[in-house]
Amino acid sequence: MIKNLHYILLFAFFSNGLFAANLSEAMKMAFDNNFDFKSKVETFNADFAYKGLANSYLLPQLNLQGNAAVDQANKDYAEQTSRNISYGMGDSQNYGLSLNLVQPLYNPSAWAYSSQSKLMAQRAQIVLDKEKNNLILKVAESYFSVLAAQDDLESSQAQIEYLDKYMQEISKKAAIGQARKVDVDEVRAKYQLAKYNNLVMENNLKVQMDALNKLLNSNITAISRLNGDISKIEIEDQDIAKWKERSREQNLDILATQLSVRLAEKDVSIATASYYPTINLVGSVGLNGGRDPIVADKFTGRNASVGLTLNMSLYAGGATRAQSKQAQFRKNSADYALKELENSIENLTIQYYLNVVNGLSQIEALHQSLISSERFLQAAQQSYSVGLKTTTDVLIATDTFFSSKRDYTKSKYNYLLSILALRAVSGEISNEDITLINSFLE
Repeated sequence: MIKNLHYILLFAFFSNGLFAANLSEAMKMAFDNNFDFKSKVETFNADFAYKGLANSYLLPQLNLQGNAAVDQANKDYAEQTSRNISYGMGDSQNYGLSLNLVQPLYNPSAWAYSSQSKLMAQRAQIVLDKEKNNLILKVAESYFSVLAAQDDLESSQAQIEYLDKYMQEISKKAAIGQARKVDVDEVRAKYQLAKYNNLVMENNLKVQMDALNKLLNSNITAISRLNGDISKIEIEDQDIAKWKERSREQNLDILATQLSVRLAEKDVSIATASYYPTINLVGSVGLNGGRDPIVADKFTGRNASVGLTLNMSLYAGGATRAQSKQAQFRKNSADYALKELENSIENLTIQYYLNVVNGLSQIEALHQSLISSERFLQAAQQSYSVGLKTTTDVLIATDTFFSSKRDYTKSKYNYLLSILALRAVSGEISNEDITLINSFLE
């Protein structure tokens, strides 16, 4: 009962949660609740709004202006029948209202801004899609880390139970002189070490589950386990050249950087646009009125005008030339960054592809290793019983068996993650991939 106390406490720890989840449900919770992703969505909305802002420079600008004022002024006059001069004060009243229109007709900077805003909107969408892919990979990695931690804990418990049974067996033999006391001490030391490792694995499971819950902003109690023959989950194309081509054409980082290059080109256009004039169509209609204290009379009037304005900078202290050179340097930098990224993505594609291609072979090899280590452990036990093997040989065989068991289960998770990583780097990861993997969970 005492040796199972940790597992009772562990069960109680996870039982405080709300519900269990499979991989598809975990993905949905992440997209609904993850704070970092929500922040990225709002950033996308802000970047996408720039399109409307830039287009406004090409559209008519209409504004209404009004004014009203009362001025106090001196009124000087002289009576013709007297040499005396009288002085007086009066109020001057003025008011006006006008509607003004400015329509850009020729504005290279505004055109460049408008074109650039469309590229920014496209890049914002690609960046958001990339964040979606990143979140899918993060959730999958965290999910399988929990499963691996559970497997490690179960394997550790099984090893403790085996060593406990073996220690009792050796102790009985030592009591009747069929085993040495040093053998008992050796098994007991291995047993104590296994119990310590078990505590470490319990803590690791708590850490991994907590990390998953924080990623999902939830409090799940358990997750579905992998079951079935995952060798049925394969990539449809075994030609590495095609995967590299897909990455060059569809990788979201490359697409976003390509747009960054085009945006840098627009920056050059915007900088050089200062060399050219701007021409606007302007017009206004209005009315005005007031009262003149001199003549003690009111007046009103209307006005309307339409015309063209031209503005051209002749010399700005060298700012235009400096800005043009600066924009060109940044464009060159973006070109080099794109080439470097393309090389990096190609290397990642090769790496993930080889991981997938070799993954099933590794799973099969580790499965055979597990079978072999189990048989070796059985043989070591039998040989020990007839005096052909030592306790040390049996303990080594025990470590090999349980290590092989852990490696075998982890290889399955690594294989599935490699498939998702390959699809992500080639820009093809989708909900269908998660649904397929989820069908092997229960």
